Order: sequence, then structure tokens, then C-alpha cells
Amino acid sequence: MLLQELGVSKKVLGKLKKKEIYTAEDMLHFYPTAYRDYTNIRHMSEAEVCHGQRAAFVGRAKIPRVINNKHTMCQFYDGTGVVTVFWFNQPWMAKKLGSGINYTIGGTVKWDVEYKSATIQALDLFQKVNDQQTGTILPVYPSIKGISDEMIRNLIRQSFDYVYACPDMIGTTSRKNLGIPNTAVSLQYTHFPKSMNEVALAKKRHMTDTLLPYIQELELKKTDSSSASPFKIKTASILNGILKNLPFVLTPDQMKALRELVADLESGNRVDALVQGDVGCGKTIIAVLLTAVLYQNHYQSVVMAPTAVLASQHYKEFSTTLKDTGASIVYLYGGMKAAEKRNTLKKIASGEADIIIGTHAVFSKDVVFKKLGLTIIDEEHRFGVKQRSILREKAAEGVHSVSMSATPIPRSVAVAVYGESTKIYNIHSMPSGRKPVKTIIYSDEEKVYQSMLSQINQGHQCYTICPLIEDNDTMQNVDSVETTLKKMTDWFEDYHVTVAAISGNMKEAEIRQTLDAFSRGDIKILISTTIVEVGVNVPNATVILIKNAERFGLAQLHQLRGRVGRSALQSYCVLLSDDTENDRLKVMAETTDGFVVAQKDMELRGTGQILGTKQSGTDECLELILSHQDMYQIIKKEVVRLLKQSRQS
Repeated sequence: MLLQELGVSKKVLGKLKKKEIYTAEDMLHFYPTAYRDYTNIRHMSEAEVCHGQRAAFVGRAKIPRVINNKHTMCQFYDGTGVVTVFWFNQPWMAKKLGSGINYTIGGTVKWDVEYKSATIQALDLFQKVNDQQTGTILPVYPSIKGISDEMIRNLIRQSFDYVYACPDMIGTTSRKNLGIPNTAVSLQYTHFPKSMNEVALAKKRHMTDTLLPYIQELELKKTDSSSASPFKIKTASILNGILKNLPFVLTPDQMKALRELVADLESGNRVDALVQGDVGCGKTIIAVLLTAVLYQNHYQSVVMAPTAVLASQHYKEFSTTLKDTGASIVYLYGGMKAAEKRNTLKKIASGEADIIIGTHAVFSKDVVFKKLGLTIIDEEHRFGVKQRSILREKAAEGVHSVSMSATPIPRSVAVAVYGESTKIYNIHSMPSGRKPVKTIIYSDEEKVYQSMLSQINQGHQCYTICPLIEDNDTMQNVDSVETTLKKMTDWFEDYHVTVAAISGNMKEAEIRQTLDAFSRGDIKILISTTIVEVGVNVPNATVILIKNAERFGLAQLHQLRGRVGRSALQSYCVLLSDDTENDRLKVMAETTDGFVVAQKDMELRGTGQILGTKQSGTDECLELILSHQDMYQIIKKEVVRLLKQSRQS
């Protein structure tokens, strides 16, 4: 049922559209972010001990007053005391109130010691008392600009007539095994709970709706994988020459991972591995060396990255490191000319191309492999269901699989996502000669520019990261690439410093051209959004300035910081913010260990919005798995039962 059929005005429909709410079903799935428990009705004589807390009272309204023709004030009494309520800038409330009528009122209580009186100035709960209920549990919904909380609740009440039209994708037996209510009941508990136990059941159902399809994907991947592989390698002698010519020595963690992976490739067992480690720890070189081993044994390898920037960087690194081996490396990317793409696809199909690098396009229907033996996936969980299903097919054929994660995640989550059979390699040690990046929280932008100029005068380069591409009227005091480019160009003009910018709304060819110029040193300051978060490697860059740093998450800040400190040069990360006491920024200043950052990130963010606005994507699933291990195991058990039942039927 479309909301316009319920009589919702065009103006309100326009505001709901921004939240992707079009139907009664959409409205019912607009979940609260929190609940306020007002079921415990207090006596007004207890108002003093409720100071600073939320509390609910039931009282009879006295005659309301309008103050200065602007504000409504009304006293409520229950025989034990009096509580005063203010409605600021709502003079019309005086006419709405009924003198002598009992109301339930709830909100944050303020006790005035001098006058010995209690007031509620930010009223959450206000309703006439009926015979059935005095207190209540109040859902708190995400704000929608131009729509009041009461209107949101009214729209949900209107939509509730259509609750039984909402499909239930989980069968009766599964609901019983999982201990969850059906869709209609869970929505009743979500929006009109009578107890916090009902709220807990609603959250449990929503968590199940989020995790069940995700866990199904994980289990399908595991059950469809072959334990043996026809792509057994016989020799890895090619490694000796490559390692000898590297400009650095592998760290102990890198050598351990390489030796064990090669041994598994030689064993005839299918390799299923996750290499995870800190930013700049050298995961990619492990991938490069493994593809060289497959090439020596006449098998193809494919490397898939989540962004074009990262895929392009991988192509350069693989090409440089393996230039003397004879391996043919091709790059599939968006914007290729038709003739160039046809030629590349022909090389892949004939086996002439030994190593194929690109984004998800490397698994498109046009790509036919001659003898694929290894898939290397950077941040596999960032890819969609279709890409993961293709990987399952390759795993069933015995193709070896190595995933890389630049965001360290706890082992319990890694096992959940990648499977118990997945071998996990944590690379902690950093390449020798690297100095820890010094992280500074700062609020004076002018002084940061002076420090950047000092680094540039020493022959180095700098990044500047902004939260927005263009200026936005609704986000005041938030820096954009557009404004920052003009500002920095003007400031550095007299010093003959070249400044350039890239952003996600540019064509890939333009971005690549600008990044190449930055890599060559032609550009001294590169301004960007977070598209440089991964895949950009310029060892000469020693400063990264992150503007409005308080707007970024910890994991994102850590990834951005990893753009500098990629050589023996001392590097700096400047977190520019007026909020210098921000907890996340303090964590960044205290540690450079990505595993510590990941743990702190989880502690600060908690479990997130279990019932929140529409969310999708793997991050929510990872967080739920980590925070609710018991529920994860229950859902996983049910998924395994369903898959077994499906195969038997």
C-alpha cells in the first residue's frame, strides 16, 4: 500500500522519499534507534530524587498558562506533589490541554533546590490516561527533517493496518528453533512494546533477518568448496630470484606466511587462506609471490580489488616486481577501449595472460579463463552476493583462494566470515626501516600549512583529505575538496607549490592521470576524499592532513594514516578538528597498531543500531557476529539444517 493512498500529503511524501520510505511496509520497517522505558510510574513526591533522570508521572492538569504569548506552562498534581511542564514556542498547547484531565507525562526531570519544585522542559511522553495503561515504553525514531516525532508515530499507526501484508521469509519451524516471533508480531513489539522483553524479541528477530541471509552465503561457500585441488604446484624455485632482487627483506611474519602457503600449494590440498595485517605491513608482496609460483607451474591467477584505485596500484606493483620473470600481466578496468578489451579477453581465454588484475569485472561473463588456479581477493567481504557466488563456483573446482584484509578483525569474526577451514595469517611486523607515523590532533589550519611547506621544501609531498566533494548548504563548517583546492592553491601560490585534487565524481582516467603525476612528484599536495584510503603508494609523501577528522571512523582514519610512513622518512598524520578531546582522535594519537585500533573501535562503537534506520552491508553483519556470538551460533545451526534439508529434497 503506497503512503499516498493513505492520504499522506505530497510535502510529507517528499520528505519520506529521502529516507526511501514509499509504502506502508517501508514505514513499518522504519525502526526505532532506542527505547525509553516509562512503565514505572513515579509519585511526584519522588521528583527530587529523579533530578537529571528520565521519569514518568500520572497527574491531573491544572489550568494552563501562556507566557509572553509564546510558551505554554501547565502544572500537574497527583496528591503527593506537583510537576510543572513547559512547551516552548507552542502557545497553542494551552487550548489542547484539558483542565482536570489525567495525563501521563514523561521526560528529563529538573529539580530546583531553591524553589523546591520539579519541572520537565523536554517532554518525551504526553498522553491521556486510559483504563488499560498509564505508563508505556516509548520508541525513539531517527529524525526526519520537517516531520515531527508525533507524525512519525501516527504514520506508523496508520500503516499498521497492513502489517499482515508484510511477507515472512522465515518458516514456522525455523522461527521456533531460533526463538523468534513472526513478522507481524515482531513489528507489533518493535513499535508498540508493552515490556522490554518484547523489545528484546523484536531486536532478536531483526538481528536474525539481517544475519540469516549473510550466514547462508557463508555456509554455501564452505559446503561448496573442494578440500582437494587439481592445481598442485611442483616447484617454487622462481621465488629465489624474486626475493634476491627485492629492494627489501621480508619480515619474519611475511616469510612464515609465504613458506606455509607454498607448502600447502605443494601438498595437493586446496588453499583457503586469509592474510590480514596492518596498513603497510606488506600483504601485497605475499600475493605477488604466490602468483609467480602459479605462473611457474603454468596456472593462471586472478587478483580482484574493491576499487579501481587499488586495482591500478596492484597492477603497477605486480608488473614492477615480476618484470624479469616473463609473466604476462593484464589489467581489466572500466573505460577500456573496445579493441583493447577484446585483445585482453583473448589473452585470458588463450592462456597467454598469466596474471589478471582488476575490480569485480575480472569475473564478468565475458572473462573466460584457460587454466585458473588461484584467486586473490582484497577485502572479499566488500563484494556482493553475485561476486561471492562466482568465488564459490571456483572453490568447488578446487581453485586456491587467498583473501587479504587491510582492516584487522578479531579472530572470532574472521573465522565466522571466512570459515573454520580458512587458515588465518596475522602479519604484525612492519618492514624494516619504517618509522611509526607521528599523529597530532590540531585545530590551527594555518600552522599546519606552514608545517606542510617545510616538508615540501625538504623535497617531500603531502595529502589533504576532506569529507565532502563539493560544498553542501546542509553541512555547515564541513570542508569540501572544492573549497580546499581553492584555499590551498591561493595559500601556496607564492611558494610555487603545485596543488591538485581528485574525487569520486571524476572519470577513472582523470583520477589515474592525477595519481600518476603525484607518484612522479609533479604534484606536491594532493587533495582528495577517502578514495585514496587504499591502493595509493607514494613513499615520498610524509604528511597527511585529515580535515574535520572527527567525522571519520577509527578504521577509516587508520587506513588514511597508512598513506604515509611508507619509507624510512619520518611521517606525520595531522587530525584537524575543533573537537580536540574527541575519543576516537585520542586513540589515533596514542597508537599506530591497527589491531589495537580495531579493538578500540569496537569498544567505542558498541553494538551499533540493532534496530535502526535501514542498513545494509557487511560491516553491520561483522559487528553483529562479534557482539552476539551465541545468536550467531544458533542461526548458523539452523542454516546448516536448512541446507541439509534442501539437498535431501
